[in-house]
Amino acid sequence: SVSEHRQLGTDRGIHSLQQVIDKLYDNIPGQGLDCFGATLIYSILAEQLGLDILVVEKERHILNRIKRDKKTYDIDHKLGDKIEQQDSPEGVEHPLISLVAFTYIKRGDIENNKDNEQEAIELYTKAIIVDPELSDRAYLHRAVVYMEAEVYELAKADYEKAISLNPNEIKSHVGLAFVEYHLFNYDKAMEQLSKAENIEALNPDIYYVKALIQYEQGKKNDALRNSAIAIGLEQDHEGANHL
Repeated sequence: SVSEHRQLGTDRGIHSLQQVIDKLYDNIPGQGLDCFGATLIYSILAEQLGLDILVVEKERHILNRIKRDKKTYDIDHKLGDKIEQQDSPEGVEHPLISLVAFTYIKRGDIENNKDNEQEAIELYTKAIIVDPELSDRAYLHRAVVYMEAEVYELAKADYEKAISLNPNEIKSHVGLAFVEYHLFNYDKAMEQLSKAENIEALNPDIYYVKALIQYEQGKKNDALRNSAIAIGLEQDHEGANHL
């Protein structure tokens, strides 16, 4: 609200920022920007206006944060750009440069969904260069592209790099296990699945990859059991149902 903006101070830049954002929203059809797009526009305009504004992640949700007079305010774009003072700020704070990396990753995902593999790889590589703090995600996403293209050695290298940067990301461990399966390194694959189970035991992909390995090893009953577990956790799991 206007009163909440005024509480942040009388600096003309703050009000100019809100006026520009309001105008942009007016010109966007439908539901307007998602939280990522709104955060991106806020951040770009804030930087141009000389405002100190951060990018914050909260459980896969992105918003902006302002710190002023030893107080912290979050601008939540999912709540109509509502400004709330945070006595105990939560989430991971990122500098503005992280938004560039986020943008490259998001664009890379779009290109990958269009089967433009080379374009996706180039965008993920740019994200790695721009912001090392987010590079674990970019390595993970790039590894997925390599794996889908069956370039398993490059996929393996990227999964291993992602794990070294963020050992608690289950997708990296499961992905590396899947790569090791394709390289016939079944013991190494099972080792990665064990690490994944320690992070999130109820992940259906763990049991699906286990089932694939056991099937190739001739352990048909074990493969059937683990496929059933995967389907129990995710009824429409395509791989487990097919197996």
